[in-house]
Amino acid sequence: MIRSILAVIVAVITWFIVATIGNWILRAALPGYSAVEVSMNFTFTMMICRLVLGLLSSLCAGFVCATVARNRVAPKVAGVVMVVLFLPVHYMLWVKFPLWYHLFFLISLAPALLIAHRFRARSFPRVDANVLLAAILRGLQLGQSKGGLSFAGEPPSDQVKREPEKLGI
Repeated sequence: MIRSILAVIVAVITWFIVATIGNWILRAALPGYSAVEVSMNFTFTMMICRLVLGLLSSLCAGFVCATVARNRVAPKVAGVVMVVLFLPVHYMLWVKFPLWYHLFFLISLAPALLIAHRFRARSFPRVDANVLLAAILRGLQLGQSKGGLSFAGEPPSDQVKREPEKLGI
């Protein structure tokens, strides 16, 4: 439970950190972005860049949430929290942006977080430390050669010297 709560908190913080750094990059990369940022009079290209930044922030938040959490509930809660946090913000900014901008941002927020969580879970599966230790110990065997310790399936060093052509050396 505590791990899930921590995962949600870290995911939200990650979202804002990535968005802040990305916004700094947008200010440096897009001419005129800083000038129109206060008034929110963004060009189409700027709005698309902001939406891409939101997607990237959500993906990073989902990945971090999956890394911290050990269940499927935390990313869903994090997605709901993010939408709840941004609904009032987009309500206040409703006249500043077109409808498609608000819809895309709000609708893609939680799914992007969940997609990243799913990617993290499939690409980097969790391994129990005991299972990992057992696999390592199974892979090691005490050898009788001069080296003393060899990996399973590895020929003793004197066999390498006697029959190198059989071993492909």
